[in-house]
Amino acid sequence: MAFDDGLALAAQHHAALERCGRVARMPAGTRLFDAGQSDDRIFLVRAGRVRTFAIAADGQEITTGVWSRGSVMGLLGAMEQGGKVLSAQTLDAAELLVLQEERLHRLVLDHPDLGWGLMRLLARMAASSIQRALRLASASAPQRLVDALVMLAELPEARHGGAAAAVIEGISQETLAGMTGASRPWVAQAMGDLAQRGLLVPSRLRIAVPDVARLRAAVSTG
Repeated sequence: MAFDDGLALAAQHHAALERCGRVARMPAGTRLFDAGQSDDRIFLVRAGRVRTFAIAADGQEITTGVWSRGSVMGLLGAMEQGGKVLSAQTLDAAELLVLQEERLHRLVLDHPDLGWGLMRLLARMAASSIQRALRLASASAPQRLVDALVMLAELPEARHGGAAAAVIEGISQETLAGMTGASRPWVAQAMGDLAQRGLLVPSRLRIAVPDVARLRAAVSTG
């Protein structure tokens, strides 16, 4: 299966990337890299979901985004030949195309349109991360949980049952606790409160969201 959505590249560029990289299949919970780590690998998501996050001074993990097929991880750190800017971890079983910075550099020189596509993708991902950081700078724990649920519901992996509904699968309360900076018991209670308000229908490793827009509106109210 080829990656696509985020890059929106021509077929020949997809083929060129595939030739330059290797496919890696990784289980849920695999750490791809850590912030500050010197690593020239670049990861392009072909399938699955990957979380990027930073570690605050108090040790709390701050999720900057959840990404799916077509997204690229680790490019800035590889290009600068310094440490990775963020940490990244698979949320579920993922299929990734792994490239070395030097090979990607040569490929971009041969295919300038590919370089432009990567720049546009990075700009979109950076804007999304900055917007989320601004939203959550002073957000309460309930607001952070709702924001994480909306982010997951808007990914292509969420099965959409209509114009407004979505189903999030394969995400545990433990994972949501890590994304929210809260405990698992608190997440369980908060999910129950959201269910009572009719905003979601949770079950084991499955969260049905009847109306994503209505859930998104709950971010402002917590």
